[in-house]
Amino acid sequence: MKKYGLWLPVLAALVAGACSTDETREGTLALNATSVSANKRGMTYEGGDVTFEVMSNVYWVINLDEQTDWLTVTPRAAYGNQTVKVTAALNAGARRSATLHFDSLDGVTAQIEVTQGAYDELIRYVRTGAGNSAVAEPVAVGGYAAWEADGVGTTAVGFSGVNAFVSADSPSSGYDGASGGNNVLLDVPAAPEAGGVAVVPSFSVDGVATKGDAYFRLKIGVLAPDGDLQPERFRVLIGNGGDERVPLQYEVTDGTGAWREVQARFRVGEDTPTLDFRIEAPAGGCRIDDFRLYEGNVGEGEEVVFQVGGDDGEEPGHLYFGDDFSWVTDVYGGTDYIGTYPTPLTAETYWNGITVASHGQEAYDALVGSGWKTDDNKLKERVYLRIGYVKMGRGSNAAGCGGGLVTPALDIKKNCASTLKVSFKCCIYVAANGKWDPSTMQVRVIGPGTINDDVSTGKVFVMQTERPVGWEEKTLLVYGATNATQLVFESVEETKANRWFLDDVQIVKAGPDDQPSVELMPLPAPVVTFDRAAATESSVRFTWTGVADAAEYEYSYTCLNCGEVVASRSGRTPDTSVGFSGLEAGTSARLMVRALPAEGDKTYKESPWSEPAEGEVESSGGGLPRLATPSGVTVSANSAYGFEAAWNEVPDATDYTYFVELPNGRTVATGKTWEPHVHVGGLAGKSLGNYPYFNFRVVANHMNYNSSKEEIPQTFLSSESSEAVRADVVPSSSTVYFQDDFSWADPWSGSELLATNTDWINTYCTVDKMIRFDLLKNEGTVSLNGWDYDATDKSVYTRPGYIHLNSSSALGRLISPALTDIAGTDDVKVSFDATYFFQYFSGAADTNRTLTVSIQGAGSIEGAQNGVLSFPLSRGNAWEGFSFTVTGADATTRFVFAPATKSKNRVQFDNFRAESLTR
Repeated sequence: MKKYGLWLPVLAALVAGACSTDETREGTLALNATSVSANKRGMTYEGGDVTFEVMSNVYWVINLDEQTDWLTVTPRAAYGNQTVKVTAALNAGARRSATLHFDSLDGVTAQIEVTQGAYDELIRYVRTGAGNSAVAEPVAVGGYAAWEADGVGTTAVGFSGVNAFVSADSPSSGYDGASGGNNVLLDVPAAPEAGGVAVVPSFSVDGVATKGDAYFRLKIGVLAPDGDLQPERFRVLIGNGGDERVPLQYEVTDGTGAWREVQARFRVGEDTPTLDFRIEAPAGGCRIDDFRLYEGNVGEGEEVVFQVGGDDGEEPGHLYFGDDFSWVTDVYGGTDYIGTYPTPLTAETYWNGITVASHGQEAYDALVGSGWKTDDNKLKERVYLRIGYVKMGRGSNAAGCGGGLVTPALDIKKNCASTLKVSFKCCIYVAANGKWDPSTMQVRVIGPGTINDDVSTGKVFVMQTERPVGWEEKTLLVYGATNATQLVFESVEETKANRWFLDDVQIVKAGPDDQPSVELMPLPAPVVTFDRAAATESSVRFTWTGVADAAEYEYSYTCLNCGEVVASRSGRTPDTSVGFSGLEAGTSARLMVRALPAEGDKTYKESPWSEPAEGEVESSGGGLPRLATPSGVTVSANSAYGFEAAWNEVPDATDYTYFVELPNGRTVATGKTWEPHVHVGGLAGKSLGNYPYFNFRVVANHMNYNSSKEEIPQTFLSSESSEAVRADVVPSSSTVYFQDDFSWADPWSGSELLATNTDWINTYCTVDKMIRFDLLKNEGTVSLNGWDYDATDKSVYTRPGYIHLNSSSALGRLISPALTDIAGTDDVKVSFDATYFFQYFSGAADTNRTLTVSIQGAGSIEGAQNGVLSFPLSRGNAWEGFSFTVTGADATTRFVFAPATKSKNRVQFDNFRAESLTR
């Protein structure tokens, strides 16, 4: 048996009282401890608080001896489960204790003893002698539980060993504090196999809490073979939660027998919350007992320095933390705003409002188990659960309207660091009226680490507003992250609405080729106006608002008579106005402007292009005749994504410009047609503000070029615009598997190739330039959005916003992305727009006017002959809508579009859409 008793007071047992008078319920009153006892690192001699838990279903009262005036208890009485706080006053004398008695009307009782340490009491962090009850035979340390450890640092302490056994043989004796009984045998290791590594017997005590102290004494009883305690035979090592173990120097004190005592005096940094110890005996045969860690004296002992900041050794791509928010289901009461836009479901649930009572234990556990917590900035706690993602912020221009989430501390090895690659998806919140909050959000570091450089601890990101509620992925690097690093994803604003959505957060080990993403904030777009007062018979002038931080402005001049951008009249200027002279009578023009930052600006990038402003030269006496205004404008075959429009032919008109506008006047689509009718498609998602209709109007033009593409004097002014005709949107609840309006084929995308693209249909296109798919792939600047081409028949080209199939004598096969969102099989409706190639300068048209479609993968096309369905094209350079039905499509289904022949069968293609017929 051990020679000492526990230093804590004897634990009092819970006392069960008489039965309750309520025959339907038995009263319960229990505590999570039978004593609370602390010293300088708990409820100190200086006073302080400790707490314990009451678990009960009755009303209870705490009774305290009147002479115990050094304790204050809160609450003194309550019903059911409660946390009780005990506050002690300063203790200038000896150790003292008091007992709290719990009584209830139901007859059940309990009690707990509270002890406060003396002013000069020695602090013990951990002590164990391997238990009071002797083991009958040696037990492996890993399978032994009766350590009976005590001390203020034992809350999370753990014991383990290698070739180590708890044994009652050779009990300890002969030194101060020897407890006898059990001890730990570090057994002689077996000889390693050829080429193997020798086992080093060891005993470890891990996770000892330091309570903020820095100076310590470690004492261990040791029985060594032949009394040999040289460092090469007996080692004491220390760690601070990481993999590293630092040797501790120790002193040896002789005992009265074979057992001896070693003592190590040391100090650590005050930012060391826990300590780990490992005792090693490479040759084995040692026994140890009475492992004790005490407080040391200030200024004594060796300084232990742990290595900090080395790489954690994980492979690139190693996942430290990730969340796709798939746990955010409809059980929380939120809805899918993004998936139901532009008629969004608006129900959402406040993160900090989730409790067991409100949503159940499973839902509450999932939220807590995610590891996220709301922002440490109390003005940014407004986080809401949707379905599969979360929303940050609320629509209130008041303090506390921001939203943010904080990751848990990252699982990086203690004392090590890592460079992180962080990726996430974000989406600006667009309200049902089509308006949005500030388009910024930010990522911030808590603890060690910097973002994208060695200084910044925060990074602001700008979310796109071109597509309503469209997800986009952002990335960043965090340098010097440790296990104390947390990341915050939050609104920028604190006192005004700054709502946005977050999904798919991934934090991984960065690779050697990963570089910080450069994401600059766009300057605001200027507002351009036509200076009508400055117009003359041969000149026009435009002005625009100045933009702070802009170094100059780029302007793009479009001749409305021909529809083309005129490069010679486009350019740059530091001024906020520009004039154009030497214009022909009847000339009208459109101007767009964007603001440019100074070269090398590390904060801003160019602004979006402004909304266009239009103007015309002043008319001279008599002037040119104006074409008649188009009449008889009608729309038909309305759908969720387009409609057919037609009007009466205007005498002397060579082409028409049409406009599709929202009721607020914003133009969402415009183009030319060479016939008095057009199919308008690709309108899905463009009804910003959830308007139930578009307005359609048309202007008649007279081309001012001859058959040699030479500009000639204008003979007719363009007509006035027709009256706007309402084109209703027909809502659709069908699941859309894939759609594309080819807006990614944008001359302003940054691709040097696409920058040279010219628009055959919507301008007079005096310079014809289209870009083949394979050249775009090789350039690698833009994604083809999943589209591909046949390597044998590769004459597939881009135009600005649509596709061109075939050259004058070579075939092109366009291959769609697979319908990967189909689960199982489904019947699908596919729609698209097309038109045959028309030479408007000469009036010649391709003589072959057929487009075909076939399938790769699963499914069959209704009406196909030998797997091929043909579509005769009846309009030249005027869009026409088509559709077909596919049965049995699945996630492998792709579509191949190709003209029927390779000669004189050029086709323009746009607005592809594949939607379910059953879901």
